[in-house]
Amino acid sequence: MSVALPDRRRPSVQSTADKIRALARAHGVVYEPGPRDEWANKVTELAGDTVQLDEIELTLLALRRAGVISKPERVQLHAAYLGER
Repeated sequence: MSVALPDRRRPSVQSTADKIRALARAHGVVYEPGPRDEWANKVTELAGDTVQLDEIELTLLALRRAGVISKPERVQLHAAYLGER
């Protein structure tokens, strides 16, 4: 006699990066660099620093600028994203 045991595997969990991509897709948001970005990059370069935002971080910036997420939501999503990297 065979008894089927319940499947105890964890359900598939969507990563924070995937949630951010989906949110941007749902709202038609795409990052486009603006004059402030160029200025900030130049100041960073002149200061001898290197800051390179990845695709997800730029998407978070675009979502915030578009008003899709609040500043606290952006910080929370960014922290969650960094915690998963």
